[in-house]
Amino acid sequence: MLEELKLLCGVQGSQDDPLLQLLLDMAQRMVLDYCNLETLPDGLSGAVLRIASGMYAGRFHQGLTALSEGDISITYAQQEFGGIPADLRGQLNGYRTIKWQPS
Repeated sequence: MLEELKLLCGVQGSQDDPLLQLLLDMAQRMVLDYCNLETLPDGLSGAVLRIASGMYAGRFHQGLTALSEGDISITYAQQEFGGIPADLRGQLNGYRTIKWQPS
């Protein structure tokens, strides 16, 4: 999956491999936690790649949606559920399982 992420992010060489692998691991954990799963089904690898590539692209301006200069105006996006974009949650919901916690 690392090579696919590098292709999506336009990264060549191996200098960013540790960072990209960390982002993949974080994205996979987010998906597994959201779906209450222990292992990642093949159908969710694209979702993991999309989340990881979004984290890589936004690492310098995370959540920033607008920036002005005159009289300074900075706007940040609303936080999405667990960092997962709303349109991706629909895909993930198909894999989501109920977590039973006996009282």
